[in-house]
Amino acid sequence: MAGLPQPDTIANEIFETASKRREEARGYLGMSSIGDPCERKLWYMFRGFTPVPPEGRALMIFELGKRIEDILIEYLRESGYRIEATQTAFDDFNRLFRGHCDGVIHGITQRPHILEIKSANRKKFDNFKSDGVQKTYPVYWAQVQCYMGYAGLERALVVVYCKDNSDIYSERIHFNRHEFEELRRKAYRIIIADDAPGKAFAQDSLECRYCDYRILCWNPTEHIQTVGQCKNCVWLKWDGLSPICSHRNHSFPVHHLDRKCDDWSLALFVKTPFIKEDGTLVMPFDSHPRYQWWNGGQSIADTLAELGADPGVIEDYVWRWEERAGIIEADDGLPRYEAERRALEITPVYPKAA
Repeated sequence: MAGLPQPDTIANEIFETASKRREEARGYLGMSSIGDPCERKLWYMFRGFTPVPPEGRALMIFELGKRIEDILIEYLRESGYRIEATQTAFDDFNRLFRGHCDGVIHGITQRPHILEIKSANRKKFDNFKSDGVQKTYPVYWAQVQCYMGYAGLERALVVVYCKDNSDIYSERIHFNRHEFEELRRKAYRIIIADDAPGKAFAQDSLECRYCDYRILCWNPTEHIQTVGQCKNCVWLKWDGLSPICSHRNHSFPVHHLDRKCDDWSLALFVKTPFIKEDGTLVMPFDSHPRYQWWNGGQSIADTLAELGADPGVIEDYVWRWEERAGIIEADDGLPRYEAERRALEITPVYPKAA
């Protein structure tokens, strides 16, 4: 007779099944997360970097929260409130910034309210009751500020369900136009950033220890990227809200951020060129490939212009070097990249390697 499966084995099998249900990465920056204080984390999310795989248990908690949402909407309706526009979508910045509210509820006052339903454990729930939404979980507060702003409403109702004892806390939140505009500016800043913003917390902080991007942020050589796309490619640049491929061999507008080509390379480089006080251009060999003119990157002229170099520096580094490279290319019949390399060897003023 076959032995019965052990309880731990059954639990592990359930968690393993749940872990396979993780959602695909979003192709946009979400309003539900814009309140996170770490812009670097939000940039990683928007660019489609692979997070640390969530455990099945965590995914089950998240799925339970979505089901609680449906149950509470049903109870609210049976209690006499009218709820419409469930999962109404909002978007901005060419649909690169998006969100979906749980609904619009009528009957709280004469004004309609954005409805947002959350769930929490007992400890967090008690914090909501004592300190309110904005202090306890600023991400939720920012989320409803976005929804109110885009919906043109002045009030929101946040309903929090305690998963330990089914207690319920509700809070009305007023729209803050200033905060809404600040959140919009924050979203725009993250979307058009060519490079990852700076780190917001220390490595041993609670925020970093539990962040889904802790390995990518602090130990990038150990990062495993599972999906390559234009939006996480090192050659992607932004001209306002227009994504551009900056690779010298095929510079063109990017129409599909979720695709990639053979020149795709993961944007994990953090070093950038800089100009010293004496006018010397320091060009790290392991800098962002966009600056590596010898490897298909932009020209030195473009780099110096981006760094805000003085005209005299540009003259020393570009005119003299490019003129010599042109002569070598014409006289020796060499490819341009080889002529440029030769010109660097004999031009008195040239980029230094850090």
